[in-house]
Parts: sequence; C-alpha cells; structure tokens
Amino acid sequence: MRNTLFNAGLTLAFCLGACSNDMQNMPPPKQRTAENSQKLLASQKSEDTTQSPSSASAIGTTDATPDSPAATPAASPDSPPVDSTDNSTTVNSPSAPIVDGKGELIAILEDCGFPGGVLPDPSVTVFQASLKSQQVTTKGSKPISPAMIGLPVIPFAPPLPPANYTAIVRASVEVNASMATTKQSVRIGLEGFSVSVLGISVPPDLGKADALAQVQANNSDTSATGPSNDERANLIGHDGPWKGIYCTLNGSKSLSYTKNGKSKTISFDPPIPGGIWAKASPARFKAEVGSGRTFSNVKATVTSSNDSSMPAGTVVQGTVTVSPISGSLPELGVNADIAYIIRSDFGANTVNLGLSPSQAFYVSSSTKDMSAIVIETGVTEMPRLVLSK
Repeated sequence: MRNTLFNAGLTLAFCLGACSNDMQNMPPPKQRTAENSQKLLASQKSEDTTQSPSSASAIGTTDATPDSPAATPAASPDSPPVDSTDNSTTVNSPSAPIVDGKGELIAILEDCGFPGGVLPDPSVTVFQASLKSQQVTTKGSKPISPAMIGLPVIPFAPPLPPANYTAIVRASVEVNASMATTKQSVRIGLEGFSVSVLGISVPPDLGKADALAQVQANNSDTSATGPSNDERANLIGHDGPWKGIYCTLNGSKSLSYTKNGKSKTISFDPPIPGGIWAKASPARFKAEVGSGRTFSNVKATVTSSNDSSMPAGTVVQGTVTVSPISGSLPELGVNADIAYIIRSDFGANTVNLGLSPSQAFYVSSSTKDMSAIVIETGVTEMPRLVLSK
C-alpha cells in the first residue's frame, strides 16, 4: 500500500473557552457568573489599551501546556518567516457594539444559549457526541513477491505484476467538551478490503493486515484548552478579531495532539477559533461573526514534542479565517440555517500542527445542535471526511 491511508489530525475543537479551567476555590455558578459579567463589563469600559490581546500573559491556564521557551525558538525549515514583533490581528467585519450594562450582558449570554445568563461550571460536560464519517474508498497498488502468494522463487524470473487493492475506510470521532477543555478521539476503521493481481489467483486477504495496521496507525487523541476568564474578557473588550465574540466561536489557545506514538503540544498567540458554538442563535452569529473574521499573524509555538519533524521550539506563523457558507449539504440531506467554515493556513506545517486546512460546520438553530461537519484533511488518500451523528 501507499504510505498511509489517512494521516491528518482532526481538530473539531468544540472547546468553548468561555471559562477558566482553574477549578480550585471556585464560587458557586451564579456568583461566578456575576463575577464574569463584571470582568467583561470592566474590560469593555476600560480605555486603557496598553494590554492588547497579543500581549496577554500566560499562554496556559492551570492545566495548560508548558510555557514557551524564553529564547527565540528555531523555526522549522518549512515554516514561513516569523515577525517576532508583529502579532497584529485583522477584523474584516464590523465590531460588535459595546455592552454597557449587566442586564445587556445577561441578555447576550441568554442569546448564546445559557438560560438566565448563567455560565455552566467549567468541569461540567456541555457537549458530547459520537460522530461517524461516510465511507471513503481508497484504491492503490503494491509490489508483491512470489513468496507472498505461495509461488516458488525462480532466479532471474520477471517481476510479478503489482497487486491492486481497494480499501473501504471509515472514521469515528468521540468528542467530550466542558467550558474549559475539549477532548477528542479519532479512530479509523477498515470496513472492506479486496485485492487482485492480473492473471494470477491470490489469497483474498493478501495485504489486508498491512492495510489495517496502516489505518490504525492514524488513530489520534487531541485535547484543546481555551482562554481563561481574564484572557477572554480582554480579548472581547479590545480591538482585534475576538472583539465582541462572546460565544459563537470557540477559542483554542493550546492543543495537545498524539498520533502513532508521536505527541506534541502547541500554543497559539492569539488563540485561534477551533469550532463554533451550536447553541447560539442566528442573530448572535450575525452580530458576532457577520461576513467573517480573520485571525492573522497567529504564532504557533511547539512547546513540547517527541516528533522529530516538528521539535519543541518550532515556531510557525499563519492565518485562520471564519466565513459564512451555504447550509446545503446534499449528500446528507442537510439544509442548515447556520453554516460556517474555518480555514487554517500555516503553510506546509498545517497538518503537522494537528490542524485541518478547513472545517465546515452545519448547525440547526431549531435543535441547537450540529447537523454535520465536513473536514478537508489535506491528505491525498482520504482528502475529505463528512461527519454526522
């Protein structure tokens, strides 16, 4: 078989990032919500802009990844140049109006899908789903030897024709998200396999074990962490792509990714949108995202790694954009009234960072649930995954 059937990391990233994951000495939910409201209001009313989103300290929260190295880390050979002094961001939609009262903030949080404007406890699961992709058919060829099909080895005999195979592959994804952290497991299965060699009878399972091993080598586990309370309030209240975004986009500031025995943790400055919050109303999406948002000059720093292709200290600079798309997905019979696509571009290292080139989210506002997710993986053998419950 070819190198791998599937080697992209899927970061569905339902991480909400609205609350801190510091679980020590936390007040009851209603008291904590009031404190959060005060922080948001204080942040938006402040005229002190010396603390910009890009200058916020502490890339990690209590359970976050290790701090980035103090010294300027070496860039990956495939990484575009990094401007260490420019971490600006771009907003290509009107900023949301400033909130000037607690009642208005509570109304916004209710429109976000939080009854009474009360945010859930950070440890409580707010999204849990088992998703499966449609079947993906992969075809290819592999050289074979006489011994592989039970034939004697004859010196100077011409080589045998290659074995042509067809593999049917399906991905399943388990997602468990709280307001602080999202955990995701991706498992790839082989649901069908056939092989043939021109003019030669071969065992029907020839190469199947090899195909199964290659498929299962692409199982992955991901954990994403969002900004803390203070960081989120600062991002919402100051100029930048996060200004006025209370809930529709889920922020990821750190990502831990493991696949085939290789693990790495990446921090993002500023945080990047990893997904959308399905419980927000269409009006909330229009107010917060509008015609789109652009997160430019994002610095991705590998803070720990046992992957030689992307060692600790690697820095990659890239752009993430969020755009509205048509809610029609005929292959699943989906016609969603909320649909957005998140595109990530970190050059040749996008997939190595555990990101996908694009993820399209289809949401039904009537059920306040995800109808489907379509992922462009960036991998030739399995370029597109259509996921649904």
